[in-house]
Amino acid sequence: MITKLLTILTSLAVGGAALFGLTSRAIAQDGLLQSSAPPSAVTTQIAPAPGEGGRFDRWSFRGDQRLHRALVLATLKVTGLRPEVLRAALEDDKSLSEIAASAGKSEAAVLAFYDDAMAWLFRRAVEDGKISEAVAQSRVIWFQQVARQVIDQPGLRPPYPALHELHRILLFTAVKVGDLDREQLRDGLTACKTLDQILQENDHSGQEAVKEAMSRINGWLKQLVKEDKMTLAQSQEWSESIAAALSRMITIPGLHLAGGKCAP
Repeated sequence: MITKLLTILTSLAVGGAALFGLTSRAIAQDGLLQSSAPPSAVTTQIAPAPGEGGRFDRWSFRGDQRLHRALVLATLKVTGLRPEVLRAALEDDKSLSEIAASAGKSEAAVLAFYDDAMAWLFRRAVEDGKISEAVAQSRVIWFQQVARQVIDQPGLRPPYPALHELHRILLFTAVKVGDLDREQLRDGLTACKTLDQILQENDHSGQEAVKEAMSRINGWLKQLVKEDKMTLAQSQEWSESIAAALSRMITIPGLHLAGGKCAP
């Protein structure tokens, strides 16, 4: 099982976050321990934001399937539960924290196993020359933080936005607030500029893009609270976490999209 977990995490380290969502009902018994489809190549293409036709008022998130699968596998490893038992519990809207507790194990134990595997994975990726030390450290922090946001989610829902999805939304928003064309933004990122630098060259700022993106994301969170899919306290926690992530992103040269040449 540890080999399968590391195989899944390896695809995360090298290719970035997947664009596929995972709900408890999407986990099939014969597929729970299989790695998901290979990630799409990371490019500098500036695509429309998630949602119907890229419209700002229709953003939705599918989350990071492989991160969810890694947490599920860590839970299986720590608890010793059979996959079908864990799957049924998720379908019954139990969180991984509750599932671990029912097996006499703690959330902390699951996260510790997950963290150790993640740290090992990214060390290997750096040693193999696949990513830089700086990128590895930032991704370890990201995946560990997100794991803590979703481990107590009933049925792993709603999905926390994947790293790729937040990148995409921030790029789309930067085009809008900066009155840029996509080629202009892509060229700036390819030249290893930060989003903040690109927008400042056009009399705007990265924080404007963050503020605009968060106004839409907070609307999505508010709707989740209205639909009783999330508590108000949790929506505020997610909002603060996502805003902090976006604020970091506007300072990253190339936003990890222009390849290794932009890595510190």
